[in-house]
Amino acid sequence: MKKSCSLRAGYPIVIISNQVRAAYIDAIAQAQQNDSGIHRLLDLIVDAARYSLIETLQILATASDSQSQGLPFYEEMLAVLQQHSQ
Repeated sequence: MKKSCSLRAGYPIVIISNQVRAAYIDAIAQAQQNDSGIHRLLDLIVDAARYSLIETLQILATASDSQSQGLPFYEEMLAVLQQHSQ
C-alpha cells in the first residue's frame, strides 16, 4: 500500500495556534458526536491552512536568495486569499 504525504502533495503544514486551541478541541468533540458537527472543525482547519500558506509564501517571496522576485506573486496570492476569506 502506497502512503502519501500531505507535504509532498503540496499542502502546507497546518498549525493550530494556542489562541484557537480550545475551539479546535471543542470542534473535534462536536464532530465526534455527530456528522453535522464536522463543519466547524473543517472551518478551523481551513483557516489555519490559509494562514500557513500565507506565511510560507511570504517566507519564499522575501528570502534573500530570491531577490524578492516572488514578491509580486505573493502580493497577488495574498489578495486572492484575503478576498476568499471574507
